[in-house]
Amino acid sequence: MRKLHVDDLVYQVATLAFSFLIVHVPYTLVVRPRAKVVLETQARQMRENPEYIQERSWWVIIKDPEQESEFILCLWALFIMGAKWRISSHERRLLESDLVPVAPGARILPEDAREYARARCRRCPRPSGACCSRAPRSRRSTASAPPAASRTPRPPRARCAPPSRTGSTRSWR
Repeated sequence: MRKLHVDDLVYQVATLAFSFLIVHVPYTLVVRPRAKVVLETQARQMRENPEYIQERSWWVIIKDPEQESEFILCLWALFIMGAKWRISSHERRLLESDLVPVAPGARILPEDAREYARARCRRCPRPSGACCSRAPRSRRSTASAPPAASRTPRPPRARCAPPSRTGSTRSWR
């Protein structure tokens, strides 16, 4: 199943808006006015001296909207690459961590598997009891929940295991 990444979408839209502001404000306040001054002085010098050879200025080269949009997109891409780098470095640290404390070459027998599974949850690096033994969170508010005495006790579900789906309707069990 393809997972919707709303956080990624919000981050990318926010960084696009931020990149636009970071680039557009200096363009409006600095680049275009200086390019206008350079072009006016060069036009005046060309009127006064027909032999005048016009020199290129960086302000004139980067004053157009196409160059501004390229700077915006470049900055936006750098923000996205920085976020991807941060995520990949975090995942690399998780891959390098010792999830199951077993010596290299040792075998885990089926009767020992439960001890190792409880030793550490796959999704969070906290010891057992911190995340795997809790019951799943409910979407209902606590005000509408029945009192604790009238609830039927449920066995705790491991939060590490992915939920199963039914085949035909693809709904959650």
